[in-house]
Amino acid sequence: MTGRWQISGGGGSQPRWRRDGREIFFLSSDRKMMAASVHTNGSDFVADVPQMLFQTRARYTGERCYDVSSDGQRFIINNTVIDQPSSPIVMVVNWPMLRARQ
Repeated sequence: MTGRWQISGGGGSQPRWRRDGREIFFLSSDRKMMAASVHTNGSDFVADVPQMLFQTRARYTGERCYDVSSDGQRFIINNTVIDQPSSPIVMVVNWPMLRARQ
């Protein structure tokens, strides 16, 4: 079967097939991991409406930023790290002396 079919409804990128060819995964323009079941009906190609699996913080680098296991159950994603304020460091000076006083 040859041809082109639009699955994402526009704005999808980085498609990956599940190993058995029954599902296609892609990232939506707002970085949601999407999946659409696909099958053939005679000579027709049929794709279900894509479903959101989960929100990502996928980091677009020009390279592929994720991969999916052959069964479509696990993902590895290059995420953008969100800067968190760091915890303060507490330094205790001369702590053996403090223990001796107790």
